[in-house]
Amino acid sequence: MIEHWALLSMLLGAAIFLLAGALSPIESFAWWAGWLDEDPASFPERDAEAFDGGKEERFFAVYLAGIDSIAGDKTTRRTERFLTLIEAAAPEVTIVSDVFPYAPSGRPLLAGPRLFLKTWRALYRLKLRRRSSILSNIINLRNLYQVLVSADHRYGPIFNAGAAHVILDALLRAGYDLEKAPPICIIGYSGGGQIAAASAEFLKAATGARITVISVGGIIASTPGVAALDMLHHLYGEKDSVQRLGAIMFPERWGVFPYSHWNLAKAQGRIQARCIGAMGHDRVGGYLGEGVDEDGEPFIRKTATAVAEVLKAETAAISACAQP
Repeated sequence: MIEHWALLSMLLGAAIFLLAGALSPIESFAWWAGWLDEDPASFPERDAEAFDGGKEERFFAVYLAGIDSIAGDKTTRRTERFLTLIEAAAPEVTIVSDVFPYAPSGRPLLAGPRLFLKTWRALYRLKLRRRSSILSNIINLRNLYQVLVSADHRYGPIFNAGAAHVILDALLRAGYDLEKAPPICIIGYSGGGQIAAASAEFLKAATGARITVISVGGIIASTPGVAALDMLHHLYGEKDSVQRLGAIMFPERWGVFPYSHWNLAKAQGRIQARCIGAMGHDRVGGYLGEGVDEDGEPFIRKTATAVAEVLKAETAAISACAQP
């Protein structure tokens, strides 16, 4: 009898898993259709005559959290410390972090109207209590499906247009000058790396600015957004097997497709990969964890230093190009 119940539970779990995957693009369709009281075509217009080629000293960086994110304004202590370390090492960069990248409308899971609003709030309370529960991982699963929607050739353009819309709105709230169009950097951790790269196509069209992505253990597909990137810096840990999934699960990244967006960008030198230490993907031994490397430096500090180095190199190169 117990075996029958166990089998039934497994079958029910598998059915829910498949059903959630099949329904994951619906939010993108709802946003595109305007059912969420959003105007999907309301990108601010760029004045081509006022555009000065992006020669603005101020540099903006947008942070996209990993798949455990539930709202742009509900960051974890690790994330707050991580961003603080980056700001201290690269004070010339304006960092924007109030973005929820796992919804094309940017609407967090805790804000309505949502069909399962009470469920997300209950799961968030479980997460805050740090209870080891399979239920609390439903948030990760839901956001992971949105990453796969972003990578999909059929539904991705809709989702990624929404993500770019959300990123640009956050930049404008932070004081981004659309007419001068200063350079934009998107720091994407884990699944945020895919959304960062995929949204670049639409950000480029809306601003004309230089777009750089810093992937921190990102799982990235060969999306059209990669072709719009001026540079993609992929930072990864030696023990991070999760970030390798991107090179395996997305066939267009395989070497047998030399003319894919990813492989063309790689051949042109617009994708640079760098191992930054012996960290894994998450938890204590991950990029934002308190574990230490062989030299005794905490992983979170080492990751923040690596990101800040890329930001400072980008700002230095842009400042040099702006000189007459």
